[in-house]
Amino acid sequence: METKTKIMWMKVFMIFYIFCGVVGFYAALKTENILVFVIFIVIILILSIPGLYFAARIDAQPWTLKVEPLIKTLNVSSFEDFKNRLFQEAEQEGFGDVQTVVSDNNIETVLASKCEKRELTILQTFWTDAFDEDTLRKMTDLFWEVAEKKIGKGKIQKYDVQLIQCICIRQLNEQADEFVHRNLLQNMGQYQSLSVIAFDERRIYICQTNYKSFDKRFREVEALLLKILNNLLA
Repeated sequence: METKTKIMWMKVFMIFYIFCGVVGFYAALKTENILVFVIFIVIILILSIPGLYFAARIDAQPWTLKVEPLIKTLNVSSFEDFKNRLFQEAEQEGFGDVQTVVSDNNIETVLASKCEKRELTILQTFWTDAFDEDTLRKMTDLFWEVAEKKIGKGKIQKYDVQLIQCICIRQLNEQADEFVHRNLLQNMGQYQSLSVIAFDERRIYICQTNYKSFDKRFREVEALLLKILNNLLA
């Protein structure tokens, strides 16, 4: 569920709680019975569970918070070599069902997935001449399409979905540099590790997060990425 939708439901529940509180207080005054007010408070507390559910799934920290990326050096010089070796290593970690998808803006992306119990992890990489967030959004949309086809659109909310995304470019331009210094968004049940790889300098910039609530799960996804990349690093 998107953050905007979660916030909308939070507002609905808040209005409902206020309404119940006012009605309970008014009923207590009319009946002069404090027990009526107490009963309404108990009802509000019980009904607050859905509100707490949505509150727990909204990231409180601002996404604009600046963080330093983890920087590694690659021992490969071309995208084709990187792509081939990346998915060979991923296969050793249980990834399969490798597929190539072409977006509507004619950019090719390669994805592989592994599904264990209620956890789906998808590894994705693509090449673009210059970093562009519109392209990144299109590639991420393709990731979600693949995820929904893999486990079913109606079931995806029941899974933890993890995205490992390697964005390959020639040089780290200004937009890419700004992006890798962002606080990488994490959400309950949706975890991601994004990397920007600049082949001219053979550097991989692994985005970081300061969302403390999700740090453990983020580190697990990042550790999987580093394990896959182990033989590709200098």
